[in-house]
Amino acid sequence: MKMIRINDEINQSLDNLAQESGETKQELLKKAVELLIREHFFLKADKAYKTLKSNPKQWAAELSERKLWEATSQDGLMDDDYDY
Repeated sequence: MKMIRINDEINQSLDNLAQESGETKQELLKKAVELLIREHFFLKADKAYKTLKSNPKQWAAELSERKLWEATSQDGLMDDDYDY
C-alpha cells in the first residue's frame, strides 16, 4: 500500500464524513476518485461532441448514423415485457 499526504483540513473533512457515513476514509477516497474519473470522462466527451458539431459535414454524418441506430430499437417489444 502506498501512502499519500493530505493537508489537515482535508483529513478532518474525511474524518467527519467517515464518522457520519460509517465508511472508511479509504472507501470515501475511492468513491471521490471514481467520481472525478467519471466527471473527467464526460468533460472529454462534451468537448469531443462540441468539436464534432463544429464541423457540419461530420455532424451530419453523426446524425445520420444515429437515425440508423434508432431503427434498431423498434423491435416491437414493450419495455415492460422485461423484469428489471
